[in-house]
Amino acid sequence: MKNIVFLLIIFLGSTAQSFSSSYDKPFKTKTEMDLFIASTLKDMAGQMNSQMPMMMDPETRADAVFSTGKVLNYRATLVNIPSTEIDAAELNRHVLNNVNEIACKDKATRDLIDLGVTYVYLYFGNDDRFITKVVLDKYKCNF
Repeated sequence: MKNIVFLLIIFLGSTAQSFSSSYDKPFKTKTEMDLFIASTLKDMAGQMNSQMPMMMDPETRADAVFSTGKVLNYRATLVNIPSTEIDAAELNRHVLNNVNEIACKDKATRDLIDLGVTYVYLYFGNDDRFITKVVLDKYKCNF
């Protein structure tokens, strides 16, 4: 399970660093900034998808990344476990605690969260059934 979180952190960090290095001038309006963020997240999701699917560890496959506005969604499958054998609340708690512990300490990720970006992790069992959704946003980070 630690490997799941570690790869998610790599995604978080690369996303945030790519964003922060892709603009160099202040925005005139919040709408202009939000549109830029949404466009950048869409581009980054496309770049990450070119590497998918990818095994994160022997149990977890990263399937896809997609963006909607200022939300970056990661879809992962637990390849050896059906959805009926996973405690969704426990998985959610575990991932969120680890993401808070690691990702929220990263300045680039924190900066994006402060700008309103939300990271969503969607977990599915090997039966392709939804297990849980883990959300990382400014309200969950303990800075």
